[in-house]
Amino acid sequence: MDLTEVEKLVSVIDLAIKPIATRRVEPGEAGFGDPLTEAGVAGEAPMLLSLLLDAYETGPDAVRASVRTIFRKYPYFAWAATEQPATRANAAVTERPATGKNAAATERPAAGASAAGEKRAGEKRAGEEAAGEKAPGEKTAGDRFRREVVHLSALDQGGDARDMIVALDGLVRAARAGGVDVVPVLAEVAAMSGTENRMGMGSTREILLRTAGVRPA
Repeated sequence: MDLTEVEKLVSVIDLAIKPIATRRVEPGEAGFGDPLTEAGVAGEAPMLLSLLLDAYETGPDAVRASVRTIFRKYPYFAWAATEQPATRANAAVTERPATGKNAAATERPAAGASAAGEKRAGEKRAGEEAAGEKAPGEKTAGDRFRREVVHLSALDQGGDARDMIVALDGLVRAARAGGVDVVPVLAEVAAMSGTENRMGMGSTREILLRTAGVRPA
């Protein structure tokens, strides 16, 4: 897939989200709602994210490297874009980019709370599926888990590898609570993941394999 046009659209959305992502938030002030809705891109951003993740899942290594670069180049898009509401719990990986003076005033999303939110969301979905409440055509818990891990892989640790690890742990806990066999999924996505040790905590591939309990080759 030629990602040139997709990247152009992502760059426009990134600029639209930037004022929201860098807005000064004083301690004690209320947080903010959905940045995609506020920026007027609630329809476009999920569509572009889906295109990027589809390319990442199905493309060769060169395309996957390009997708990781796009997420790194456009951090505000990476922070805000989700395919489904449950993915907002992954804010720990796509944390609000705080720069300059904003870094002191902004309140970073609580990684632990994000992981707990993902766990609760996964358990709720698992209960609905067990009760036969899954709508026709709706993805299974295993499908959603795989897609969310692919998203983490494409983000390639975002701004902080520790946040990725916390978010991944939340996804794994929720998936296991829903009866998903997480090990083959983690190993499969690890094979398409980046091998650069960007932050001294191992590459994304190594982190996924460690979580799966598989010794990296």
